[in-house]
Amino acid sequence: MIKIVENYLSEIIGLSLGVLIVILVWSLYGSYIRRTCCCCVKSNDSNA
Repeated sequence: MIKIVENYLSEIIGLSLGVLIVILVWSLYGSYIRRTCCCCVKSNDSNA
């Protein structure tokens, strides 16, 4: 029983860590994409 509980906890911890990493990477990468898109839109507007 103890081994089953340990495996269950390890899986939960692994999934939670993976989700946290994905959220952090997505937030940083998402903000970077927004900045580049905003810069592209501004440059296109200024050129036009």
